[in-house]
Amino acid sequence: MLSKQAIEIIRKRILSKSGLPHISPGDCKVLSRDIKETTGKTVSETTLKRFYGFARQEHNFSKYSLNTLCEYAGYKNWENFIAKQYRKSSPPKPLAEAWSLLRSEAAKANEPAISYIKKRCGIPFECTHPHHLINTDFEYFMQSNRQLYCLTGEAYTGKTIQVAHIVENLFAGKGGKFSESIPWVVSGNLVHRSSSVKAVNRPAGALKALGIAPSLLHTVSKNPAGIRGFLVIIIDGIEHPADAMTVEDNDLNHIANLLLFVEKYSWIKIVLSVRPSTFAIFYRQFGHLDFVKQAVWSGPINAGNKKPSIRLLSCAASRRVLNDLHQKLNSPPPVLIQELDELLRHPYFIQLYYQLLLKHGNRLPQGYTLYNELIQLFITHTIRLNGHGAESLSLIKKIVGMLNYGVDSLTGHIDIRKLVSLEEHFIPAYRKLLSEGVLREHLHESRYDSFLSASFAHESVFHFFIARELVYRNDALSGTEIIDFIREKYTDGDTRKKLLLWVFSHFLSHPGEDMKALLFTTGLPIKEKIFLSFFCVDFISHYPDLPGSGERDGLVEAIAEFICSHWMEIDWSVSYHEQTLRRLHRQTKDKRVEANVLLLLGMLYSLRLDRESLLKVQEQLKRPYKVIVSPNALPPDGLLDYTFSYFSPAYSAGDKIQVVTNYIRQRLTHSPYSGHPDSMTSWLSVIVFQVFQIAEFQRSTLAAAYEGNGRQHTPEPGTTDSMSVFSQIIDALYALRSGEKNAAVPIFTRLQNDAGYLSSISSRSPVRLLFKLISGIRRLMENDHEPALAYFREVYAGAVASGFVFLYLLSSTLLIRVFEMLNEPDQIEKVLTEVQQHISGLEFPVERVFMKTAFFAW
Repeated sequence: MLSKQAIEIIRKRILSKSGLPHISPGDCKVLSRDIKETTGKTVSETTLKRFYGFARQEHNFSKYSLNTLCEYAGYKNWENFIAKQYRKSSPPKPLAEAWSLLRSEAAKANEPAISYIKKRCGIPFECTHPHHLINTDFEYFMQSNRQLYCLTGEAYTGKTIQVAHIVENLFAGKGGKFSESIPWVVSGNLVHRSSSVKAVNRPAGALKALGIAPSLLHTVSKNPAGIRGFLVIIIDGIEHPADAMTVEDNDLNHIANLLLFVEKYSWIKIVLSVRPSTFAIFYRQFGHLDFVKQAVWSGPINAGNKKPSIRLLSCAASRRVLNDLHQKLNSPPPVLIQELDELLRHPYFIQLYYQLLLKHGNRLPQGYTLYNELIQLFITHTIRLNGHGAESLSLIKKIVGMLNYGVDSLTGHIDIRKLVSLEEHFIPAYRKLLSEGVLREHLHESRYDSFLSASFAHESVFHFFIARELVYRNDALSGTEIIDFIREKYTDGDTRKKLLLWVFSHFLSHPGEDMKALLFTTGLPIKEKIFLSFFCVDFISHYPDLPGSGERDGLVEAIAEFICSHWMEIDWSVSYHEQTLRRLHRQTKDKRVEANVLLLLGMLYSLRLDRESLLKVQEQLKRPYKVIVSPNALPPDGLLDYTFSYFSPAYSAGDKIQVVTNYIRQRLTHSPYSGHPDSMTSWLSVIVFQVFQIAEFQRSTLAAAYEGNGRQHTPEPGTTDSMSVFSQIIDALYALRSGEKNAAVPIFTRLQNDAGYLSSISSRSPVRLLFKLISGIRRLMENDHEPALAYFREVYAGAVASGFVFLYLLSSTLLIRVFEMLNEPDQIEKVLTEVQQHISGLEFPVERVFMKTAFFAW
């Protein structure tokens, strides 16, 4: 029979290579398959059961099986393994040889451990990034005399990935900052690394459980001054003890024993990668020990220490990882909304995102559709699939049981009001359920850190379950009644928004509801109609054939008309909106509506001075739509030339001003301007706006372009129509620019009547930006410089984010005017430099125009 000691060593090596903390008979099949994939050779499931003592061993193992197992464990063959064991048992080696052998053994241990970390990373490892703050902390630890470093972070925050980066970036090769030191990575808990728990409880046994020969340490310890560097034992993936306060056989006690043993060896350092709750238990038990008191750590260990650990990624870091993933798969980078930005700061959701990216490729859902799909994937993977089956099933039953508190005990019907009233108690309870079932964390409110955990996702899961109860368990409630209930219960806020998303996603994918009526006749405010409109377009685009498609008839066209007539309330600095607008153009079947969407795209390109894109839209409109779209709906070629060449050195006044004047007068007298906004009215708003600014820069006669019939066709004030508000803003701008301050006052009064409407839409929509602009001009006329400056800065920032060139040229001109009044030449120079950067590539002589116009008199 073979040496029991040799067999035991190979057993441990194989488990280390496979990543299994311990083995059961059922694991032998999986292990056999992994051996086949790694070596290309076969060791049967039955042989492995005999090898690990699960089946009776009636004869010695074949040389083929032993060679294959040794090859998988990292040795050349059985003879090579036996020779190495003989060398290990020989008398102690000289210092240099012992240190070299220790490095060699560490490399063998690290290879499978790091390989396993990369394999379970969830995304390609090369797309992950080292954490700068963790590297800084670790470098300080290595350069100090401290012996314990703790890397703490909640589940799924990437602690293990950072361990791999530390080993590969700071230790590997000659370029590593600590290449003279030896990292020894241990993955998995320590109890199952030894056949004898008692052996682990002895200090030397703890080293043996890690695979480190105490004889090598003994040789080095005789002359520690003769070595350069440290032995750094990195322990990752410690299991949470069932009851660490009473059970001696747990990893925390073994680690304490190990620390007590190595404390006398200043050249040995220990790194622990643990969750905060696990380390808190460790700290309570062993915090009185000196090496724990002096530990360097990244993360909260008790209420008195608030230093951040591996927190959620920054938005910039998250975007960098996403862009790397898209580049690797050769697909366009994502266009994200704020909710996705927040969700994808969590590494676990980046893993789920990568799964969707592999599944959908270039047809990946966007916006709120992607957000909803990620949350549902989180529910499926985390609650239903991860962890032990019994725990997952129990977790689901507990969640459903909590929801059933809203069930009337006599009738069995759902009392929705009673159910929703549980919200304030549900979220903490839900976190606790997750801790019991899947995450196995004790997220008590006293030390719960919302930045560390996926609380954002947890709350979204709560919204999912509430919406599910609303639509599935209340047959008596129609879609309109559900919307009414949500509006009544939640006046505003994130919960209301998420519930509306889940309810609309349900009705978009199930027959039975008039979606057009649900969106436009249920009394939802403009802001919610806007984001739900974009969501519906995205959802329909991604799921064209779901059962609810019959109820979508006319919905796309209605959404297109709504967006075209309310484009000035939309925040176009969100690139997702413009992307969805292009999808809307592809989805609509009505040629007239399709033409209007094209016109709206043209407006955005015009505001951004994107000549190339604008001319493409012009070409598209001239071909299939020329019967539908009146030639007068498009700016004449002369106006386009004027817009793009006015500031060119080659510009000469000629007849261009007359072309503009005639065109504006024609559009101002067109009937839609009297109260029914359509695409032509929208074109009018763009052109009036741009001509106003041209007149502002060059002090041309704005009256020539705006007087006459235009002003008497202004819509009635006090309505909540964006064109009405816009026309009043134009009136106010004209009055202020003409020095008619008294004439501007009643206009401001009318606008104040619409203040509720203005506050209900995006702060970066064109209407809101214009309103802030005239508010700043009014303050400037009253010599109230600081408030005026604040308004102009806000408009400038919004215009830059939206890419609206003319608007940030105008706001920057006004900024320069204020800085000139305040005698701040450095600020003037700064604005000029920024503007030149923003309009790089456009023919616009910034200094000549600005220095000429910045000091005009009001």
